[in-house]
Amino acid sequence: MADVRTVAPQWIDSNEALAGLVEHCGPVVAIDTEFMRTSTYFPIPGLYQIGTDARVFLVDPLAIDDWQPLQQLIEAPDRVTVMHACSEDLEVFNSHLGLAPSTLFDSQLAHAFLSPDYSLSYARLVEHYCDVALDKGATRSDWLQRPLTDTQIHYAAADVRYLVEISRTQREQLESLGRSSWFDEESVRHTRYQAPYPELYYRQIKGAWRLDDAGLARLQALASWRETEAMALNRPRGRVVKDEVLLTLAKAEQFGDGLLHKHLPGGAVRRFGDALAAAWHGEGNTREPLQRPDVPLTQGQNKLLSALKTIVQAQAQELGLAPELLGRKRDLETAIRCYLQDGSLGPYEDSWRSALLAEPFRNALRDAA
Repeated sequence: MADVRTVAPQWIDSNEALAGLVEHCGPVVAIDTEFMRTSTYFPIPGLYQIGTDARVFLVDPLAIDDWQPLQQLIEAPDRVTVMHACSEDLEVFNSHLGLAPSTLFDSQLAHAFLSPDYSLSYARLVEHYCDVALDKGATRSDWLQRPLTDTQIHYAAADVRYLVEISRTQREQLESLGRSSWFDEESVRHTRYQAPYPELYYRQIKGAWRLDDAGLARLQALASWRETEAMALNRPRGRVVKDEVLLTLAKAEQFGDGLLHKHLPGGAVRRFGDALAAAWHGEGNTREPLQRPDVPLTQGQNKLLSALKTIVQAQAQELGLAPELLGRKRDLETAIRCYLQDGSLGPYEDSWRSALLAEPFRNALRDAA
């Protein structure tokens, strides 16, 4: 068998070659993507990299139009897809191919269960497990140019060359520590791409929680229109209308051309003014009260947050894993809100973290209440 660490990558630039590639793939494959997104809403795939035990393939999205073989490869229920820090790659899969891997192994997430480092880079991962230093010189380059440079090809191939080997080592270590079930459960939470819902984007806009119900309804309608328009135009949402402008419009008690011209360029007013007015006057004033964004924690609640963070840090240190796995700030804040509302612990109910943290969390929250 060829040594995948040194084998030359095979360029795949036809439908027939892509179909033949699948025959060389075993039960575990490594996949990475290179893409561009400087002036578009959706990422433009520039390269798919696929690694097996013995081969590396570089698949050219600019030359292929029959993606069924790759779809079958990724969605096969008996195949594990290994990726590293997969969130952006999953977005490429979703927007370009309309799919998600059936079984996914994220090497960055796995490493977080084996060390205190939650966001280990791929280069450091390879150095840690394979004792190989990678050249990352092509990280920022044009992946839509053809032909790719030798540096780009070398860089792209390296991104999958070691992943199958690393995943096997990580799985062995997870099993030896009794953490495989923890990792598998967390994988379901963190390695499934959630497509954007335009009608929910208002929750992500900074300062939305300050609006009254009418203003929040206007913001929801405006943000939903903007998200849908950005998708239709395939432009970054900020190049349609920025978040802060939507918030300003939602706060306004009166709507007119003067308001638009004050906060938007003339071209944007001419192009989007009628649609913004329709959203502000129509849906924004007629919707039922919406689910409100979370209000920032009070000073007293922030003291509770500090207490939970202390518990998390101590437990993570004892276990030798990344504290973010046990308690990211967002999850801790949710736990506090849920406890104060109904006595539950939100994301810490019925999860692998419950046995580790539920009791000390409840004790800390009960004592401080």
